[in-house]
Amino acid sequence: MATDKKTDIRVKKTYKKLVDGMLDLLSKEMLENISVLEICEVSGVHRATFYKHFDDKYAFLKFFFERLLKELPCDKISGDITSEECKSAYKTIISNVVSFTESHRQLIKNVTDISQSQLFVAMFTDAVTELLEGILNSRVECGIEMSSPVPMIASFYASAMVGLLRWWVISGDKFSASDVEEFANLRLEELAKLYEMKK
Repeated sequence: MATDKKTDIRVKKTYKKLVDGMLDLLSKEMLENISVLEICEVSGVHRATFYKHFDDKYAFLKFFFERLLKELPCDKISGDITSEECKSAYKTIISNVVSFTESHRQLIKNVTDISQSQLFVAMFTDAVTELLEGILNSRVECGIEMSSPVPMIASFYASAMVGLLRWWVISGDKFSASDVEEFANLRLEELAKLYEMKK
């Protein structure tokens, strides 16, 4: 049992080294130019150890994105929430998602310029969808009817938000984080008006 615990700690340390190394590499260069050998050298992890856990760079990339997206705060909302609490929750999500994007701006740019961008965009969209579904389901729990299915609404708005953020990263410094946040807030404020059915 003690050996299993030591193994588990070693695996966690290996994963942390690899994730930290990849963060460092992606802040400087395009993913397509990064090799497994480079990831291992920067991380201080042997190639044999890398391949013990991941089939290739892209299998590791999926794991890396999952770890990265765990940085998004995901406070669970449950029970009755008022319309004002709903707006506040939307604003918190937007603020968190914009902050996350700004913190990893160069990394996202170095990923979204290549074909593997679809993986990151899909995973980022799923994470935001889950956050929005939490709020919408809370409204349903307190008796508010939606004119469309909650997963459909959440997916639509999450896709739009991630698309906006991707455009913002690629377009350069034309707009500030607060510009993007303000625009996204206005769009999500419309969500309740459009989809919450009046009784």
